[in-house]
Amino acid sequence: MQSKQYILFLSGLDKNVKEADLHRLFSEYPVSYIKIAKDHTTRESFGYAFVCIKNSANKAEEILKKFNYEKIPGYKKTLRICWYDIDRSGIKNKEKFNIFVKKIPKEVSHKEFHEYFSKFGNIVSLKLAEDEEGENIGYGFVMFETEEEADKAIKETHDKEFYGKKLWAGKFIKNKPKKAIEFNNIFVKNIPVEYSDDKVKAIFSKYGELGSCLIKQPKTDIDDKLPEEKKKMILSHKFGFICFKKADAAMKAIREVPFFKLKDTAYNDRLKSLADKVKHLVQEEQVNRFAVFLIENASDPERVVANDTEIRELLSNFNDLLKEFDGVYFIRDKDDRLECCQALKRSEREKKMKTVYEKIKRHIKEKYKLCNLYVKNLPDNFDDEILRKLFEPFGPIKSCKAIKKELVTSYLGIKRSVKVFGYVCFNEKQHAHEAKKNLEGKVVGNTGAKLYVDYHQSKAERNEFLKLNMINKSAKTFNKGKMDMMGGPLGIARNMPQSK
Repeated sequence: MQSKQYILFLSGLDKNVKEADLHRLFSEYPVSYIKIAKDHTTRESFGYAFVCIKNSANKAEEILKKFNYEKIPGYKKTLRICWYDIDRSGIKNKEKFNIFVKKIPKEVSHKEFHEYFSKFGNIVSLKLAEDEEGENIGYGFVMFETEEEADKAIKETHDKEFYGKKLWAGKFIKNKPKKAIEFNNIFVKNIPVEYSDDKVKAIFSKYGELGSCLIKQPKTDIDDKLPEEKKKMILSHKFGFICFKKADAAMKAIREVPFFKLKDTAYNDRLKSLADKVKHLVQEEQVNRFAVFLIENASDPERVVANDTEIRELLSNFNDLLKEFDGVYFIRDKDDRLECCQALKRSEREKKMKTVYEKIKRHIKEKYKLCNLYVKNLPDNFDDEILRKLFEPFGPIKSCKAIKKELVTSYLGIKRSVKVFGYVCFNEKQHAHEAKKNLEGKVVGNTGAKLYVDYHQSKAERNEFLKLNMINKSAKTFNKGKMDMMGGPLGIARNMPQSK
């Protein structure tokens, strides 16, 4: 008799939660499998998982009641559990049953939020938004079984006091345009250490009246692992917070200050000229950003601006870039420039920048997927320059790095040899393919070792590749042995009658 499976859907998982953590959490239950959904390329968790319980609806229900809105030991985010609905179209068509709630007091927990709204009907799913530390942000979503229950919840809770604060409740509207964030407090960095407070105020006061200006000295507690150039950069620059009396002034400062240089007036004049010529092509807040993009990406920006076809093509590339990186354009030449943005908590700023950098890494990885080569078995004397000369005949190289690693014995700590490997990234895929085809297995130097050249893989991709390779080899060995036992070529020969 075939066993029946009961599937639970887990959401709100911390990105670092492993399937082993969930197996430990549900160890006393008859779990047949646990699967965390991950990105195929980066192998990063999407934050949700599936748990399958074998032959017992009661045990699955027990898990739901016991662990819903609890935290996994060692992690900060709240776990949310519900029954998995295979027909997801049912959820997609229930937008009218979903309500959005804001102005929720920070001390309210998931369980308290659920208990309060469960009075108005059966809750299909509920989410209280949290930050990276697992703290309630102040808004959430509640989905009911019927539209009448959702309407009743809105009527009974909107503008009603909850934990000493009046809630706002209304129907959830998908893809509702967000109102532009307004702020008057900005964070500024890369301020030269010789600049006085008055000089910094003079730079920003031309955009509007200042409420306050706090400039801080460079940090002295610097991580020793940072490169020397980065350390010098930190020690030679101050940072601070500028508060304007009006939000318009803060927005104007952010649209101009990061794009102009402090001392290079010739560059600033050129930027102003280009910005004036392209202001009819982009929105006001993007004018200076697009002008910098032209200077950094067009060989002759002034000529490109005059050519309608070329400028439209570059504008399309610029818009694609902003769309990919959430409106951020990273200026390549950061010398002699201030950087400023909305003043946020450190954790919020780091989270925002991490998201953008992860997107950039994925973008670069996809772009140069078959252009980047991994090379090993290199002679001990190889450095960046020698490695570049070896691969240059096959085409233009974007980057090249040789790495020396000293190998030591695990029990004595005595250095025994040096391993040299490297990475070579070409601008074009066909050049990388030619280099791989011609240099794979070639002997370089006096070591007699053959070069190993292959396309670069991340550690996660490499582990996945080796895992699949081992599974395939094991399957082939097993099938071959089975074939012998069942009368394959060897078995047939063994069982054939011998001639007399």
